[in-house]
Amino acid sequence: ADIGMDTSTITCSFPTITLDASNNSSMGDFDYLWSTSNGTAPTNATTLQPTISTAGTYEFLVSNNQSACTAIDSIVIIENLATPTADAGVDTFLSCTNPSIFLSGNGALVESGLTYQWVALNGGNILNGQNSLEPEVNVAGTYQLNVTNSSSGCVGVDEVIVSLQNDLPIVDPGEPDTISCTPSTIVLNGNGSSMGNDF
Repeated sequence: ADIGMDTSTITCSFPTITLDASNNSSMGDFDYLWSTSNGTAPTNATTLQPTISTAGTYEFLVSNNQSACTAIDSIVIIENLATPTADAGVDTFLSCTNPSIFLSGNGALVESGLTYQWVALNGGNILNGQNSLEPEVNVAGTYQLNVTNSSSGCVGVDEVIVSLQNDLPIVDPGEPDTISCTPSTIVLNGNGSSMGNDF
């Protein structure tokens, strides 16, 4: 019996693996059986190429029905499902004084083997830095940060919402009035204008 390799890895990119014992003889009176004590029973366990999706040790048994001889080989399947942390930062806003802002994905995991990509959703727009942790945006919308582990293919995702705060203040100089000899001065009244600590 010969599987051809000793180990293989299940990842997010390849969540299933086809075990391959096709280099064994398929001519003659042979039976094949895959089994595992710590994984999940393979699909099509009596074929040369079953499919599995769980880590474990898998044994391949070949039986010669004419001589009653058997042979066994095994393969160890491991998992690499490491998903990186994505942190797109806190919700923020654009304003008249800040028509464009830099988002902060600095809370995301930073290490070799990771790639970063921002995606603009719901009408958003990325000016530059799409593949950095601090892109510049200039339109309200939802911005999604995808952090990809290149070895496992797993993707961490987070989103931040950018809103638009550009409400113009109310300007009300009051009713028209006239300066005459009596009175020679008037008091202007702008009380109808926007008021508060922000003005």
